[in-house]
Amino acid sequence: MLGRWMMVLASIVMVLAPASANAQPARTDTGGEAGELVGRYSLRDDGGGISQLELRGDGSFEWSFSGGAGERYAKGNWTRESDHLVLEADPRGVPPSVFRQPSWMEWQVEAEWRLLHGERLQEIERIRTRCPFLVPSKDHSAPLIAAAGASGTEAEAGPRIDAGEAMQATHARLLEATGKFEEAAREAMALQAGQTDAADAGQVVEAMERAREMKARYDQAKVDADHARSLAGLGGGHMPEAVLPAGCRYPPEAGQDPPRAVWVGGYAAMIRDPRSGLALRNVKVTFEFDDGSRAEAATDGDGWAAVRLPPTARLRKIALQLPYGAHEPESFEVAPLQGAVFDFKVDAMRLAPAFRWMELRVDHLELVPLESGEAGHGRYQRI
Repeated sequence: MLGRWMMVLASIVMVLAPASANAQPARTDTGGEAGELVGRYSLRDDGGGISQLELRGDGSFEWSFSGGAGERYAKGNWTRESDHLVLEADPRGVPPSVFRQPSWMEWQVEAEWRLLHGERLQEIERIRTRCPFLVPSKDHSAPLIAAAGASGTEAEAGPRIDAGEAMQATHARLLEATGKFEEAAREAMALQAGQTDAADAGQVVEAMERAREMKARYDQAKVDADHARSLAGLGGGHMPEAVLPAGCRYPPEAGQDPPRAVWVGGYAAMIRDPRSGLALRNVKVTFEFDDGSRAEAATDGDGWAAVRLPPTARLRKIALQLPYGAHEPESFEVAPLQGAVFDFKVDAMRLAPAFRWMELRVDHLELVPLESGEAGHGRYQRI
């Protein structure tokens, strides 16, 4: 069971990378004797579950199971070698129908926060495009100073000095790093605003790189100052923040509990598997309105996507599309509500291939699984 859920997590929570351009298609032999196997098959196991298998002439297959343990799905390529049939599942294969008709509830405080938080993240991305030196560095340095008497890794992190002296020294370096970062940021943005030709573009790139370097030093100085205060027993406390050009300042955090009187309102989709608790992220959600307009959002790590209420139009339809596999958007007609949260439930087990390989023995025109498990017990008979 653990292995099965690991496949589910790999297929759903993470966006699968596209197949390599150099990948070769699976070898498929459906001519001659293999060609006579093309068709649809069914197997009913002892527990009442039903497996359906379709072998196509182009060498592809589609398999599904429905029973007391839930629904499973797989598709990929098949080959025949002598009296054996091998099914190789595509790890990115998803069923044509994934989502269920949603239930709905009134707009709520969590939906309001999700909307505002999502808009803030979008604005931060725009700011980072405008001010590229703000993109976080992948390098997160450890504190460079340890106080006298520190033990373990703390004592090995750098020269040992008095905790009070360390706090004063790191605070001074933070003030210096803050000033240099502010100056580099102003210079980079001023050059960008005055850019007119290719020569200016080169200067802008150099200035942005210098600002990025100064930000890295500023971030390191903050880490050191915070660590020194902690070693001195002072905890957090106020530390200077760099004052950046207006176009590079992040918007404030959205409050977790915004008062109803100031709610913006909107529409939200929530996409989860109630049985496993998994949320589907990066699902493209398109809200279609009765005036022909649309609004798009992608689900976050908790399975939420939200958009603002349009001035006058009412919601008419919601379309959902997975971020991987050859999944066509699924559309759902909804009631013309003025703000609502739509709860889409999915069976996550159907989104991970039921198997990687399945081997069957050809017995005349029946197919007998060589192993139990997802293949089921019994014989696949042509239908």
